[in-house]
Amino acid sequence: MSTSANEFLERVRERMATLRVTQEGVAKSCGLSQPHLSKVLANKIKLGSKTQNLLATWMVMDAPKEDIGAPEELRQLVGRLLDAPTERRMQIMQLLRLLDALTR
Repeated sequence: MSTSANEFLERVRERMATLRVTQEGVAKSCGLSQPHLSKVLANKIKLGSKTQNLLATWMVMDAPKEDIGAPEELRQLVGRLLDAPTERRMQIMQLLRLLDALTR
């Protein structure tokens, strides 16, 4: 599994811990099965682009309201991100990861 996929999954696990949400809860929010999500998070199967997009959306949409600003604007931005080519999405996610690290 690529380093960026591992880093992304680590962020998902961290977010789950912060929000105190179960794999079942995340899977349900994303429209995934819990066993599939469990295998992805345990690096037993490759993180597919569809699953990554669903998890990325979950991470943004389930953020506390004070963290995300205007929900409609956020939905529009997420929609544009998901429509972008895969390479562009990865660049944007890497940029966001770096910005997040700078604000900690």
